[in-house]
Parts: sequence; structure tokens; C-alpha cells
Amino acid sequence: HSVIIPFATWKVTDGNNNRNHLIWCKPNVPPFDDLPLCPVRVVSAVGNSIFSEDYRTELLKQYVDNINLLYVAMTRASENLIVISNPLDGKEKTDLVTMYEVLRQAMPEAWNAQSAVDEEFEVFEEAGSERCGFQATHKDSKNVMIQKPAMHSLSFTSGESRGEFRQSNKSKRFIQGEELDGERTKYLDEGILFHAILSEIQTLDDVERAIDRLDIEGCFGSRYHREDVKRLVEHAFQDPRSSVWFDSRWTVINENAIVFKDSNGKIATCRPDRVITDGKETIVIDYKTGIYHLAHEEQVIRYMNLLQQMGYPNVKGFLWYIRQQSIVEIRC
Repeated sequence: HSVIIPFATWKVTDGNNNRNHLIWCKPNVPPFDDLPLCPVRVVSAVGNSIFSEDYRTELLKQYVDNINLLYVAMTRASENLIVISNPLDGKEKTDLVTMYEVLRQAMPEAWNAQSAVDEEFEVFEEAGSERCGFQATHKDSKNVMIQKPAMHSLSFTSGESRGEFRQSNKSKRFIQGEELDGERTKYLDEGILFHAILSEIQTLDDVERAIDRLDIEGCFGSRYHREDVKRLVEHAFQDPRSSVWFDSRWTVINENAIVFKDSNGKIATCRPDRVITDGKETIVIDYKTGIYHLAHEEQVIRYMNLLQQMGYPNVKGFLWYIRQQSIVEIRC
């Protein structure tokens, strides 16, 4: 529907931006023609060398690539296109150095009518095939089409970028080809969601922020779903034991992998949901949204043994069944 290009200022050619950019040339002049290929940096001096033809060909390719980039960016919108551009270093140039000069030469009307617009901005509008040109705006006019827009402050929240891969229960289920009924699928999805929320929480003050982040990432089906999950998480923290685990006195290790050798001597990894320590005591907690299984207990015992081998003091383990509001202490 609408596209905003906020920085239409990239250079028409990019060779001089990166002095490590190389092209491979075949020399045709003795004695250099003994070399089958020669790496040459794309800098302006090459234009006056024996590789001038290769240099011009490379520049032409860069021109085409960057113009194509502008073309693609400006042909995606179906209703509104907003392009923001300014001269490089604030200096006007007659040559085609950046996309600013390309746009200026492609739409000369936009700059010829500069005196009719706000001094701070140069605005040019085009609707369909009819060229609207510039028009002075009137701040106090009742006509919304010519009112000067008011400035508004906007707040943006971005999610954290993580360059890692973790296989969720859902993807593992698909890969194995296991078909689950709707009720079991619901609880598996819920478990993934709760793990994601609790992995973002260091202290109880982080609950709202963690839920907001997952909301931005589209993890809730509706506002009611979000509120239901929030109530369940807050209810889970009403247990005095679980609230203590999220006290600020702890050093928190959320979902960090432990690398070890299994009984066959092969490298293996495991990932406790939450490990907390204050230097005198260490607690490992594993979150569950289903019902108790003996395998859950064996899993926590493995975590505890590995942490003891790593030198963590006074290791204790717990299984936290969130939906059942049940906490089970595990003893080695």
C-alpha cells in the first residue's frame, strides 16, 4: 500500500566506498599479459591504466545495479510513495554521484519550484499521471488538503536480533512426522510461548516488557489471548518459592547450553531453562506446562550433576508445572 524510502542517498557507484572491492582483469599489454588474470581495485586511478576498459565496464554494471535498486524500491507502493533524500555532505553536485542527483535530474520541476514550499523541505507530489507540482500550505486553513501537517513524536520498539537457530518442539514434531491431536498441539504451543516469556525475564519487573516483546512479534492470536497468558504468568508468580527465583539478588543464566560428553564419549549439549546463583547457592529450574513425567525428573538430575561438575556450589533442582501451580523439588 505505502512505501517510505528514508535514505535515498546511496552512491551511484560503490567501488570507491570499499577500497577492497576487486575486479579480475585479463591484461593485454606486455609484460603483464603473461598473467592469466590480475586482481585490480576499483578506484578512479584505474580509469587511466591498461585496465580502463574493464574499469568502465564495472562502473556501468554498478550504475545499472544501483538504478535497478532505486527502481525496485519506487515501484512497490500501490497508493503512497515517500522518498527522503538529501545531497551528500550537504553539498550540491552537478555530476550523478548519489541518488539525490539522479532524482533531481529526473524531476527538475521539484527543484525549479523550490521557492513555493517550506524552506526546510523540498516536496514534490505526483498523483497518477497528473503532475501536481508544489503548492504553498496554509496552517490555519480548514481545507485538510492544504493544511500544513503538524509534527508528531512516534515511539518505536524493535525486537532483538539473534543470529542463532533453536529447534522448537513444533518444528521437531513436523520433522519427525508425528501427528498430534488439537488438544496436545495446544499445550505444546502454549509451552513454547511460556518458555519464550520466561526466558526474557530476569526479575519480576521484566514481565510486562517480555509480554510486550512477544506481542510485537505476533505471538498472540488476539488481545484476549495476550491478557489470558499475562494473567496465568502473574498467577504463577504468586507462589512465594517461584517469586524468590526472580529476585534481583541472583545472577541469572537463561537457556544457556551446557556442553558435555555422554556415556559413549560423544559431545552432547543440554539447555536448562533457568539457572540462578548467588555464589553460595545454585538453583536450576525447568518449566513445564503439561503433567508430571519421570523423564522430567531425570532431566533435572542431569542438569544438577553437570552443574556440580562445573563447580557451582550447593546445587538444588526444581520442576515448575506452571498451569498446575505445582513446584516439585528434585533430589539427586
